Amino acid sequence: MIQYISTNGGTHRLQINDAGKAVYRSLEWFWKGRKTQISYGELTDKSGCSLNGIKFWLRALSNIGVIEIDDESSYLSFTLKYIERDNVEFFYSNF
Repeated sequence: MIQYISTNGGTHRLQINDAGKAVYRSLEWFWKGRKTQISYGELTDKSGCSLNGIKFWLRALSNIGVIEIDDESSYLSFTLKYIERDNVEFFYSNF
């Protein structure tokens, strides 16, 4: 079974693994707490994902419009400008 993240009623679909899902859920947790300036260390601790994995999933989630990152130029932190929560669905497929 392959896990996917789907947005906007199926407009975008991205194959995602447990690490990617953990990064998304961690970003969602920070967003709910109104924290948008997030250090990579905090996200690593919360998600359990490596720094390279986090950067990969931030790029992938950004590419399909699930998140929007502002000021990613900093090596130590980034600003989460937007996260899509209402139209995001995780599902499994046999294909």
